[in-house]
Amino acid sequence: MRQPLDNSAVSWLRPRPLCIMHRPCPPNFATIPVAPQTRYDILMQFHHRLLFYIIAFSLLTTSTVTSAAAPSTSPSTTAATRPSVEIFPIGDTNSVVYVLPVDGSLLTSMDSLHQLVLESVSHLKASQKFNIIFIEGDTGRALSNQSLSPTLENRRKADDFLNTTTGHNGDIVPALRLAFAQHPQRLFFLMNGDAPNSREVTEEIRNLNAALKPSAKVQIHTIGWMDHGETYEKWLKDIAAENAGTYRFIDEKTLERIEKSRTNADTSKPAAQ
Repeated sequence: MRQPLDNSAVSWLRPRPLCIMHRPCPPNFATIPVAPQTRYDILMQFHHRLLFYIIAFSLLTTSTVTSAAAPSTSPSTTAATRPSVEIFPIGDTNSVVYVLPVDGSLLTSMDSLHQLVLESVSHLKASQKFNIIFIEGDTGRALSNQSLSPTLENRRKADDFLNTTTGHNGDIVPALRLAFAQHPQRLFFLMNGDAPNSREVTEEIRNLNAALKPSAKVQIHTIGWMDHGETYEKWLKDIAAENAGTYRFIDEKTLERIEKSRTNADTSKPAAQ
């Protein structure tokens, strides 16, 4: 009959206690009789838990960064709710010029017009430029001799400038020449009635744009303001169509809708903490 093996004889077969990172085990740990499979299970559980925490932390961090970086799409911040956007579509153009009449008939709605222009300027990017030109006198009158960045100081200058209208329209042609001299990519031309020299104005715009390279041609958007008139509205539509622009008409109902949209946007903003 075969004798059972002496435990001391096979002690070298017993696996030695393992510790994390192969560091020496504490004396107490080394003396605890743990089966090899049990030790393996313990290490694997530790490994799985560590991996789980690493993945969970990574997902949590990624989610937080993504939500912080995502642009807000609330009604108060989207372009669709900015009233000035539908009247003055700026887009990604580098520079814009607003050419505005100073006719006394505008006095009742001048504040609304000025507010929309200032709102449009306030939504310009830092890299974009702007200028405002009045159809005034024999030469036109500009906010600045050169296009300006939409800084707070320049927006204040624009506000002051818009409040210095004389109430007497001048010659449109010099004002447009002054506007083209700013080398804008987009020009907003607003009128509220017939122009006695409309044919001359149309021809002058053709000549000014024809003198430019194709890539530098000015896109002209026209706006009819308050007073309907078949003749002058058709004239403005033709100018816009010929110069890759759009035509819009703004009346009292449009201003009421814009004001309502602005009010809704303000009430939808979160309250300050």
